Amino acid sequence: MIDDTEKFGMKWTAIVTTFAFLFACLAGCTDTGSGKKGDKEVKVSVPSTLSVKQDDSAKFKVSITRTKFDGAVTVKFDVPSDSGLTIDGGNEVKFNKDDKEKELTLMAKDAKDGTFSVKANATGEGVTTSNAEMKVTVTKKSD
Repeated sequence: MIDDTEKFGMKWTAIVTTFAFLFACLAGCTDTGSGKKGDKEVKVSVPSTLSVKQDDSAKFKVSITRTKFDGAVTVKFDVPSDSGLTIDGGNEVKFNKDDKEKELTLMAKDAKDGTFSVKANATGEGVTTSNAEMKVTVTKKSD
């Protein structure tokens, strides 16, 4: 028979485990899109979530993985036009032969508050990936 102390311990363990999983996911979960053509494959990964305040910016990393080729890859971002979000440097990023990861800045200078879906896909050597999706939450700026 389980006494009240053991029940409390079991509940506490479940709560701590749940929060640890959620924190790990928010800190490091990514969404990956992949595409294949013959034996060539390319994958693009972006954070699954990102938060930014209005009139501020947030850095994020985009990474690619190539299989059976080492040429240039272009990652294109589809940013909703009604969001007011922009990517510093533009919506297209080129990865040269040795590039695997880049840090980009998402700017929310004229952004509306809400959650928006920013999609990324990569193209290289005739291979195009499916979309990797990043949910961007824009919060109102503090006064």
